[in-house]
Amino acid sequence: MANFHSQCGEDGVLAEIIRRLDLKDLWCCEFGAWDGRYASNTFYLVQQQSARVVMIEGDLVKYQDLLATAAQFPTITPINAYVDADPASMNHLDQILVQTDIPRYFDILSIDIDGDDLDVWESITDYAARIVIIEINPRIEPGVMQRHRDVEYDPTHNRDLNSFSSTVAVGQTKGYVLVCHTSCNLIFVKHDLVGALGMEQRYIDDPVLLFDWKWVKKARKVLRKKQREQKEQA
Repeated sequence: MANFHSQCGEDGVLAEIIRRLDLKDLWCCEFGAWDGRYASNTFYLVQQQSARVVMIEGDLVKYQDLLATAAQFPTITPINAYVDADPASMNHLDQILVQTDIPRYFDILSIDIDGDDLDVWESITDYAARIVIIEINPRIEPGVMQRHRDVEYDPTHNRDLNSFSSTVAVGQTKGYVLVCHTSCNLIFVKHDLVGALGMEQRYIDDPVLLFDWKWVKKARKVLRKKQREQKEQA
């Protein structure tokens, strides 16, 4: 694990996966990309390996910053769009990527849109990546099947976003194996490539062994404190 632009060690993890899979001439897609640098899971690869990255950002102000980054790094293809999970939408990822030079089977897909991440991934049919990194809510313990679309945002309990188990289930359906949990993100690799990583079989058989419990413990501690305060006030 190492951070150069990522938040929770993803830069280092992805670099090691790429090394073990011996991937060259990288093609990636990342959304929401922000300015292309901040908390990016692919910008380090742009800097170090001249990776070609389709970076998608919906917010117009952030997109202007992304344009400035792309002007310095021509292997970035900037696109202003809010990616939609509806296959009929012009902003569906399949429809966006077909307008670019990215191959149908590329190297890394990074999804971070604070909401419908899982729905978007599930809806993609025309494109696929060898490696997928996707945001989850790490405060929800394994075994809870929760989709962001099914819950109302609750800032008190931080229970929105997709759960670990729901995301693992979709990944398995799409032919992926979970290889790492880096706090807020899960990293998957296509099942036919996992053998090259040298992982212990027990982690492949039981993905829950990869779950990082520290965020659940922190959430439980905060909840207990709030419950005590409410009891004292009553």
